[in-house]
Amino acid sequence: MRQERQVGRLVAPVQVIPYRFGVPFAGVVTIAHDVPDDSELTPKRLTRFREDLEHAGVGQATVLRCMRIVQSILSFAITEELVEFNAMAAVRKPRYERAREPRIFLPGEVEQIRANLKPLRDRTLVSVLAYSGPRPEEVVCRLIWDDIGQRAIGYRDTKRHRVRFTPLLAPLAEDLREWFLASGRPANKTPVFPAHDGKFWDKHDWANWRRRISQGRAAEPATNRNPGRAAQPGAAPAGTRPRHLRSSYVTLRVYEGIPLTTISREVGTSVLMIERHYAGVIENWDGHRVPAEAQIRPRVQPMDAEWTCWRFEGRLSMTEKPCKSRSGRSRTRTWDLFLIREAL
Repeated sequence: MRQERQVGRLVAPVQVIPYRFGVPFAGVVTIAHDVPDDSELTPKRLTRFREDLEHAGVGQATVLRCMRIVQSILSFAITEELVEFNAMAAVRKPRYERAREPRIFLPGEVEQIRANLKPLRDRTLVSVLAYSGPRPEEVVCRLIWDDIGQRAIGYRDTKRHRVRFTPLLAPLAEDLREWFLASGRPANKTPVFPAHDGKFWDKHDWANWRRRISQGRAAEPATNRNPGRAAQPGAAPAGTRPRHLRSSYVTLRVYEGIPLTTISREVGTSVLMIERHYAGVIENWDGHRVPAEAQIRPRVQPMDAEWTCWRFEGRLSMTEKPCKSRSGRSRTRTWDLFLIREAL
Protein backbone atom coordinates (compact mmCIF):
# COMPACT_ATOMS: atom_id res chain seq x y z
CA MET A 1 0.00 0.00 0.00
CA ARG A 2 1.29 3.43 -0.87
CA GLN A 3 2.51 5.87 1.74
CA GLU A 4 -0.25 8.46 1.33
CA ARG A 5 -3.02 5.87 1.67
CA GLN A 6 -1.44 4.39 4.77
CA VAL A 7 -1.09 7.78 6.39
CA GLY A 8 -4.64 8.65 5.36
CA ARG A 9 -6.01 5.92 7.61
CA LEU A 10 -4.10 7.41 10.53
CA VAL A 11 -5.07 11.02 9.85
CA ALA A 12 -8.76 10.36 9.22
CA PRO A 13 -9.81 10.48 12.91
CA VAL A 14 -8.32 13.99 13.17
CA GLN A 15 -11.10 15.30 10.95
CA VAL A 16 -13.64 15.09 13.78
CA ILE A 17 -11.50 17.14 16.19
CA PRO A 18 -12.85 20.71 16.32
CA TYR A 19 -10.45 23.61 16.63
CA ARG A 20 -11.15 26.05 19.40
CA PHE A 21 -10.78 29.12 17.17
CA GLY A 22 -13.24 27.87 14.56
CA VAL A 23 -10.72 26.39 12.10
CA PRO A 24 -11.11 22.61 11.76
CA PHE A 25 -8.23 20.26 11.14
CA ALA A 26 -9.82 19.04 7.91
CA GLY A 27 -6.84 20.46 6.02
CA VAL A 28 -4.66 17.82 7.63
CA VAL A 29 -6.84 15.10 6.16
CA THR A 30 -6.73 16.83 2.77
CA ILE A 31 -2.99 16.20 2.64
CA ALA A 32 -3.46 12.45 2.69
CA HIS A 33 -6.46 12.22 0.37
CA ASP A 34 -5.56 14.81 -2.29
CA VAL A 35 -2.20 13.28 -3.12
CA PRO A 36 -2.30 11.61 -6.56
CA ASP A 37 -1.76 7.90 -6.77
CA ASP A 38 1.57 8.33 -8.55
CA SER A 39 3.01 10.67 -5.90
CA GLU A 40 4.21 10.39 -2.34
CA LEU A 41 3.92 12.57 0.74
CA THR A 42 7.13 14.53 0.23
CA PRO A 43 8.59 17.59 1.97
CA LYS A 44 7.86 19.62 -1.18
CA ARG A 45 4.17 18.78 -1.06
CA LEU A 46 3.98 19.48 2.67
CA THR A 47 5.72 22.82 2.14
CA ARG A 48 3.05 23.70 -0.39
CA PHE A 49 0.41 22.74 2.16
CA ARG A 50 1.98 25.12 4.69
CA GLU A 51 1.95 27.93 2.14
CA ASP A 52 -1.72 27.28 1.35
CA LEU A 53 -2.57 27.61 5.04
CA GLU A 54 -0.62 30.85 5.32
CA HIS A 55 -2.33 32.32 2.25
CA ALA A 56 -5.71 31.33 3.70
CA GLY A 57 -5.01 33.63 6.65
CA VAL A 58 -5.64 31.11 9.44
CA GLY A 59 -2.83 32.50 11.58
CA GLN A 60 0.63 31.31 12.53
CA ALA A 61 -0.56 29.47 15.61
CA THR A 62 -2.97 27.37 13.52
CA VAL A 63 -0.35 26.65 10.86
CA LEU A 64 2.18 25.59 13.45
CA ARG A 65 -0.31 23.36 15.25
CA CYS A 66 -1.42 21.64 12.04
CA MET A 67 2.19 20.94 11.09
CA ARG A 68 2.93 19.51 14.51
CA ILE A 69 -0.09 17.23 14.28
CA VAL A 70 1.01 15.90 10.90
CA GLN A 71 4.54 15.38 12.16
CA SER A 72 3.35 13.46 15.23
CA ILE A 73 1.10 11.26 13.07
CA LEU A 74 3.97 10.46 10.73
CA SER A 75 6.18 9.65 13.71
CA PHE A 76 3.58 7.16 14.88
CA ALA A 77 3.39 5.76 11.35
CA ILE A 78 7.14 5.11 11.44
CA THR A 79 6.81 3.06 14.63
CA GLU A 80 4.03 1.05 12.96
CA GLU A 81 6.32 0.49 9.92
CA LEU A 82 3.81 2.14 7.60
CA VAL A 83 6.23 4.80 6.32
CA GLU A 84 9.99 4.93 6.06
CA PHE A 85 10.67 8.54 7.01
CA ASN A 86 8.95 11.60 8.46
CA ALA A 87 8.55 14.06 5.60
CA MET A 88 7.25 16.84 7.87
CA ALA A 89 10.48 16.87 9.88
CA ALA A 90 12.28 18.37 6.88
CA VAL A 91 9.77 21.21 6.45
CA ARG A 92 10.63 24.54 8.03
CA LYS A 93 8.17 25.51 10.75
CA PRO A 94 6.89 29.09 10.96
CA ARG A 95 8.12 31.11 13.90
CA TYR A 96 5.30 31.77 16.29
CA GLU A 97 4.87 35.38 17.33
CA ARG A 98 2.32 36.35 19.93
CA ALA A 99 -0.38 38.55 18.45
CA ARG A 100 -1.31 40.19 21.78
CA GLU A 101 1.11 41.10 24.51
CA PRO A 102 -0.02 40.25 28.04
CA ARG A 103 -1.51 43.10 30.05
CA ILE A 104 0.21 43.28 33.44
CA PHE A 105 -2.20 44.03 36.29
CA LEU A 106 -0.72 45.25 39.57
CA PRO A 107 -2.65 44.76 42.85
CA GLY A 108 -3.88 48.34 42.78
CA GLU A 109 -5.46 47.85 39.36
CA VAL A 110 -7.00 44.55 40.43
CA GLU A 111 -8.58 46.21 43.44
CA GLN A 112 -9.90 48.98 41.20
CA ILE A 113 -11.60 46.37 39.00
CA ARG A 114 -13.09 44.78 42.11
CA ALA A 115 -14.33 48.17 43.28
CA ASN A 116 -16.17 48.63 39.97
CA LEU A 117 -18.07 45.38 40.49
CA LYS A 118 -21.13 45.13 42.72
CA PRO A 119 -21.92 41.37 42.95
CA LEU A 120 -19.83 39.54 45.51
CA ARG A 121 -19.47 36.60 43.14
CA ASP A 122 -17.83 38.78 40.48
CA ARG A 123 -15.44 40.36 42.96
CA THR A 124 -14.41 36.97 44.31
CA LEU A 125 -13.93 35.55 40.83
CA VAL A 126 -11.62 38.44 39.92
CA SER A 127 -9.61 37.77 43.10
CA VAL A 128 -9.22 34.09 42.21
CA LEU A 129 -8.09 34.89 38.67
CA ALA A 130 -5.63 37.56 39.80
CA TYR A 131 -4.23 36.15 43.05
CA SER A 132 -3.85 32.47 42.17
CA GLY A 133 -3.05 32.62 38.44
CA PRO A 134 -5.36 29.97 36.95
CA ARG A 135 -6.75 29.84 33.45
CA PRO A 136 -10.39 30.99 33.46
CA GLU A 137 -11.72 27.60 32.36
CA GLU A 138 -9.96 25.94 35.28
CA VAL A 139 -12.06 28.04 37.67
CA VAL A 140 -15.53 28.32 36.20
CA CYS A 141 -15.59 24.85 34.59
CA ARG A 142 -13.76 22.60 37.06
CA LEU A 143 -13.09 24.22 40.46
CA ILE A 144 -15.10 22.86 43.41
CA TRP A 145 -14.94 23.72 47.09
CA ASP A 146 -13.13 20.49 47.85
CA ASP A 147 -10.17 21.76 45.76
CA ILE A 148 -9.59 24.68 48.13
CA GLY A 149 -7.41 23.70 51.06
CA GLN A 150 -6.03 25.62 53.98
CA ARG A 151 -2.76 26.48 52.26
CA ALA A 152 -3.19 25.75 48.55
CA ILE A 153 -5.73 25.48 45.74
CA GLY A 154 -5.69 22.46 43.44
CA TYR A 155 -6.42 23.10 39.77
CA ARG A 156 -7.08 20.33 37.27
CA ASP A 157 -4.87 21.26 34.35
CA THR A 158 -6.31 19.57 31.27
CA LYS A 159 -3.62 21.14 29.08
CA ARG A 160 -0.81 19.30 30.86
CA HIS A 161 -3.02 16.45 32.16
CA ARG A 162 -2.18 16.83 35.81
CA VAL A 163 -3.28 18.53 39.01
CA ARG A 164 -1.19 21.46 40.14
CA PHE A 165 -1.30 23.32 43.44
CA THR A 166 -1.08 27.09 43.88
CA PRO A 167 -0.43 28.71 47.28
CA LEU A 168 -3.52 30.23 48.84
CA LEU A 169 -2.64 33.83 49.66
CA ALA A 170 -4.19 35.35 52.79
CA PRO A 171 -6.19 38.09 50.99
CA LEU A 172 -7.63 35.51 48.61
CA ALA A 173 -8.48 33.22 51.53
CA GLU A 174 -10.49 36.05 53.09
CA ASP A 175 -12.39 36.65 49.86
CA LEU A 176 -13.17 32.95 49.44
CA ARG A 177 -14.29 32.65 53.05
CA GLU A 178 -16.60 35.59 52.56
CA TRP A 179 -18.05 34.08 49.39
CA PHE A 180 -18.38 30.66 51.06
CA LEU A 181 -20.49 32.06 53.87
CA ALA A 182 -22.56 34.21 51.53
CA SER A 183 -23.28 31.09 49.42
CA GLY A 184 -24.75 29.29 52.42
CA ARG A 185 -21.76 27.03 53.12
CA PRO A 186 -22.24 24.70 50.12
CA ALA A 187 -21.11 21.08 49.96
CA ASN A 188 -17.57 20.09 49.05
CA LYS A 189 -18.49 18.86 45.57
CA THR A 190 -20.37 22.05 44.69
CA PRO A 191 -18.82 24.38 42.09
CA VAL A 192 -17.21 27.41 43.67
CA PHE A 193 -18.87 29.65 41.10
CA PRO A 194 -22.04 27.83 40.00
CA ALA A 195 -24.09 28.89 37.02
CA HIS A 196 -27.78 29.77 37.21
CA ASP A 197 -28.65 26.05 37.23
CA GLY A 198 -26.13 25.22 39.97
CA LYS A 199 -23.72 23.46 37.59
CA PHE A 200 -20.45 24.53 35.99
CA TRP A 201 -20.43 27.32 33.45
CA ASP A 202 -20.71 26.69 29.74
CA LYS A 203 -19.23 28.79 26.95
CA HIS A 204 -22.27 31.07 26.85
CA ASP A 205 -22.07 31.83 30.57
CA TRP A 206 -18.40 32.67 30.29
CA ALA A 207 -18.90 34.79 27.15
CA ASN A 208 -21.64 36.82 28.85
CA TRP A 209 -19.56 37.38 31.97
CA ARG A 210 -16.45 38.32 29.99
CA ARG A 211 -18.43 40.75 27.85
CA ARG A 212 -19.98 42.38 30.89
CA ILE A 213 -16.64 42.73 32.67
CA SER A 214 -14.60 43.94 29.69
CA GLN A 215 -17.10 45.77 27.49
CA GLY A 216 -19.98 46.59 29.82
CA ARG A 217 -23.61 46.74 28.77
CA ALA A 218 -25.13 48.88 26.08
CA ALA A 219 -28.09 51.13 26.80
CA GLU A 220 -31.54 49.68 26.20
CA PRO A 221 -34.34 52.02 25.10
CA ALA A 222 -37.54 52.11 27.12
CA THR A 223 -40.59 50.34 25.72
CA ASN A 224 -44.12 49.71 26.89
CA ARG A 225 -43.07 46.58 28.74
CA ASN A 226 -39.42 47.37 29.47
CA PRO A 227 -38.45 50.48 31.44
CA GLY A 228 -35.08 50.52 29.71
CA ARG A 229 -31.59 50.51 31.12
CA ALA A 230 -28.75 52.98 31.05
CA ALA A 231 -25.39 52.07 29.58
CA GLN A 232 -23.00 50.39 32.00
CA PRO A 233 -19.26 50.65 31.34
CA GLY A 234 -16.97 47.67 31.77
CA ALA A 235 -15.18 47.14 35.05
CA ALA A 236 -11.82 46.36 33.43
CA PRO A 237 -9.76 48.71 31.24
CA ALA A 238 -10.70 48.78 27.58
CA GLY A 239 -8.94 46.25 25.39
CA THR A 240 -8.23 43.80 28.21
CA ARG A 241 -9.58 40.33 28.88
CA PRO A 242 -10.19 38.45 32.14
CA ARG A 243 -7.40 36.07 31.14
CA HIS A 244 -4.95 38.96 31.55
CA LEU A 245 -5.59 38.86 35.30
CA ARG A 246 -3.41 35.76 35.32
CA SER A 247 -0.41 38.07 34.87
CA SER A 248 -1.02 39.62 38.29
CA TYR A 249 -0.11 36.41 40.10
CA VAL A 250 3.05 35.92 38.03
CA THR A 251 4.10 39.50 38.82
CA LEU A 252 3.45 39.02 42.54
CA ARG A 253 5.57 35.89 42.66
CA VAL A 254 8.41 37.45 40.65
CA TYR A 255 8.58 40.43 43.03
CA GLU A 256 8.49 37.94 45.89
CA GLY A 257 11.73 36.43 44.61
CA ILE A 258 10.28 33.00 43.80
CA PRO A 259 12.31 31.04 41.18
CA LEU A 260 10.80 30.91 37.72
CA THR A 261 10.77 27.12 37.83
CA THR A 262 8.46 27.23 40.85
CA ILE A 263 6.23 29.87 39.25
CA SER A 264 5.96 27.81 36.08
CA ARG A 265 4.74 24.79 38.07
CA GLU A 266 2.21 26.90 39.95
CA VAL A 267 0.63 28.48 36.86
CA GLY A 268 1.03 25.45 34.57
CA THR A 269 3.29 26.89 31.89
CA SER A 270 6.93 26.79 30.83
CA VAL A 271 9.84 28.88 32.05
CA LEU A 272 10.46 29.95 28.45
CA MET A 273 6.99 31.47 28.22
CA ILE A 274 7.50 33.42 31.44
CA GLU A 275 10.88 34.71 30.30
CA ARG A 276 9.45 35.67 26.92
CA HIS A 277 6.26 37.43 27.97
CA TYR A 278 7.27 38.78 31.37
CA ALA A 279 10.74 39.99 30.46
CA GLY A 280 9.88 43.56 31.42
CA VAL A 281 8.65 42.50 34.85
CA ILE A 282 11.79 40.47 35.50
CA GLU A 283 14.17 43.18 34.30
CA ASN A 284 12.45 45.94 36.32
CA TRP A 285 12.62 43.98 39.56
CA ASP A 286 15.10 45.68 41.90
CA GLY A 287 15.94 42.46 43.75
CA HIS A 288 14.07 43.47 46.91
CA ARG A 289 11.83 40.60 47.96
CA VAL A 290 8.33 41.63 49.01
CA PRO A 291 5.86 38.92 50.14
CA ALA A 292 2.78 38.64 47.98
CA GLU A 293 0.48 39.31 50.93
CA ALA A 294 2.37 42.53 51.69
CA GLN A 295 1.92 43.69 48.10
CA ILE A 296 -1.85 43.15 48.30
CA ARG A 297 -2.74 43.81 51.93
CA PRO A 298 -1.84 47.54 52.05
CA ARG A 299 -4.42 48.07 49.33
CA VAL A 300 -7.12 46.00 51.06
CA GLN A 301 -9.39 47.27 53.79
CA PRO A 302 -8.95 44.99 56.82
CA MET A 303 -11.99 43.03 57.92
CA ASP A 304 -13.57 44.37 61.11
CA ALA A 305 -13.97 41.38 63.42
CA GLU A 306 -15.34 43.22 66.45
CA TRP A 307 -18.69 41.53 66.44
CA THR A 308 -20.95 41.07 69.47
CA CYS A 309 -22.62 37.66 69.38
CA TRP A 310 -24.75 35.86 71.90
CA ARG A 311 -27.05 32.86 71.91
CA PHE A 312 -30.68 32.96 73.00
CA GLU A 313 -32.86 29.85 73.05
CA GLY A 314 -30.59 27.98 70.68
CA ARG A 315 -30.58 30.77 68.09
CA LEU A 316 -27.66 32.99 67.18
CA SER A 317 -28.32 36.70 67.51
CA MET A 318 -25.79 39.27 66.50
CA THR A 319 -25.09 42.96 66.34
CA GLU A 320 -22.42 44.30 64.10
CA LYS A 321 -20.48 47.44 63.42
CA PRO A 322 -20.64 48.92 59.93
CA CYS A 323 -17.43 48.50 57.96
CA LYS A 324 -16.10 49.70 54.67
CA SER A 325 -15.81 47.51 51.62
CA ARG A 326 -12.92 47.58 49.21
CA SER A 327 -14.77 50.15 47.17
CA GLY A 328 -14.81 52.48 50.20
CA ARG A 329 -18.60 52.33 50.67
CA SER A 330 -20.06 51.49 54.07
CA ARG A 331 -21.95 48.25 54.23
CA THR A 332 -23.45 45.88 56.77
CA ARG A 333 -22.61 42.23 56.77
CA THR A 334 -25.58 39.93 56.73
CA TRP A 335 -24.06 36.52 56.90
CA ASP A 336 -22.92 34.19 59.69
CA LEU A 337 -20.69 36.62 61.48
CA PHE A 338 -19.93 34.20 64.27
CA LEU A 339 -18.08 31.93 61.83
CA ILE A 340 -16.13 34.85 60.43
CA ARG A 341 -15.05 35.84 63.91
CA GLU A 342 -14.02 32.29 64.78
CA ALA A 343 -12.10 31.90 61.51
CA LEU A 344 -10.13 35.06 62.12
